[in-house]
Amino acid sequence: MRLELVPVSEIKITQNLRRIGVAAVPLLLLALSLMTLKWAAGRAVALQAETPEEAEYAIGMAPGDPQTHFAAGVLRTETFAPENHDLALTHFENAAALSPYDYLIWLELGRARERSGEAKSGEEALRFASALAPNYSSVQWALGNNLLRQGRYDEAFAEIRNAAQSDPKYTAPAVGVLWNVLNGNTDDIQKALGDLPEARSPLISALSSAGRHDEAVAIWNSLSEDEKRSELAAAAGNRLLKTLIGEKRFRDALKIVAGRTEGTAVPVLATVTNGGFESPINIRAASLFDWTFPDGSEPQISQTDGSRHSGSYSLVYVFGNSSDKFRSLSQTVAVEPGKRYRLEFFYRSELKTRAKLVWKITDRSDKKVLAASDPLKDRVGEWENVRVSFAVPDGTDGIQIALVREGCSGTQCAVGGLLWLDDISLAAE
Repeated sequence: MRLELVPVSEIKITQNLRRIGVAAVPLLLLALSLMTLKWAAGRAVALQAETPEEAEYAIGMAPGDPQTHFAAGVLRTETFAPENHDLALTHFENAAALSPYDYLIWLELGRARERSGEAKSGEEALRFASALAPNYSSVQWALGNNLLRQGRYDEAFAEIRNAAQSDPKYTAPAVGVLWNVLNGNTDDIQKALGDLPEARSPLISALSSAGRHDEAVAIWNSLSEDEKRSELAAAAGNRLLKTLIGEKRFRDALKIVAGRTEGTAVPVLATVTNGGFESPINIRAASLFDWTFPDGSEPQISQTDGSRHSGSYSLVYVFGNSSDKFRSLSQTVAVEPGKRYRLEFFYRSELKTRAKLVWKITDRSDKKVLAASDPLKDRVGEWENVRVSFAVPDGTDGIQIALVREGCSGTQCAVGGLLWLDDISLAAE
């Protein structure tokens, strides 16, 4: 075996290099750790930033992190100064360069480009976002609106339709956008949305707001019972009902209420709801076309089976000689304009009063009294039948029937005793 001698100087150099390498490893690891910590700190600052300046400071800490650029871009878009459009665009461009396969970054980049007047390049970014996330409704919605503003309606309608079909939150905005573009043509709007059933509810609201009540009611009537109970349809129905009541269109309002009511409480044209008091009555009426009376404790008003003209129950007033308190029982009834009707009711009484208790029929459109019963008698042992005839004016389709107290002042208005009511009805003459 032949041994080769290594110069002493070479051995020393090798040993020195090893020592340097061993010492350098911790330093390198420390440097990498510091860089990682700085990067993480930069991202944390960006994610918690509340102002663009804070997010931009985070970019200095982590310039290679797309999230710092993205956060700065988002915060710049929330500030409406004109110069922020260009700054936001720069941030989104940088974020896209650092993370080229994040659809959310490309989505915001497309919007930013369009805000800066670059509709076509904005479309390119949005189409890239669509390629990355083809089934995401937010991308479809943004692309559809971009195409719409470019006047490319067929392509725009397809994207907007896809967004509305994918996510119900876009249905109402889609109807709103198409309403303006298609000049409120409901057939064209529904066609553009592929006859999407969910689009009918926001269409009802749009038609109602535009004063096109007949069309709104027609679409409401086309909804199935299940559709009417949906959250979106219920909200549209509430808005339409409020509008119809404000416009004094009580027959149309009746259709809305009837379509949302079940059982014996369903209101019917020219019919007193729960006229026999077989169902309980409440301070908060179940609907516009149900019994209502003010809150309070005097007089007491309740359903009773102690005395009734027919059925199982009647309604009893229990008066406590109060002169300043009276709770009027009333109900709105939808009727045919220009027709004659007869209000009929039965009552018993054990009263002590100088006041006059009467049933009044008033026009719901102008509150004019159409007719009134004679004052109820103080002492009626057997059920007494009363009939009151009246004519509904042309142009009026809603009346109110109400038990009122009148013909007195001060202490003379005190009423004591009991009053039973039953079988209140309305009939055409």
